[in-house]
Amino acid sequence: MVWHVKALRSFLLLRMGRRKEIFYAMSDLLVGIGLVLVFEGLVWGLSPKTGINLLEAASHVPLRTLSLYGWAAVFIGTVIIWMVRG
Repeated sequence: MVWHVKALRSFLLLRMGRRKEIFYAMSDLLVGIGLVLVFEGLVWGLSPKTGINLLEAASHVPLRTLSLYGWAAVFIGTVIIWMVRG
């Protein structure tokens, strides 16, 4: 093969490898979104009254506390993902 054909072939293989990595990353993201929807849906599907009670209880919690719990959940979730995925 001529050198430029080899270079083009290497470039295309490299691009295909990157597409595969992007595909796997996007599929992980979609699985994560799907899991969130499953767990959120379970609360409302199995016991809508419990969901309403949780929302009412959350409405009485100070905004600063809700924000703190939200950021704690983000941090813990990130640590779990980091531990599992490395």
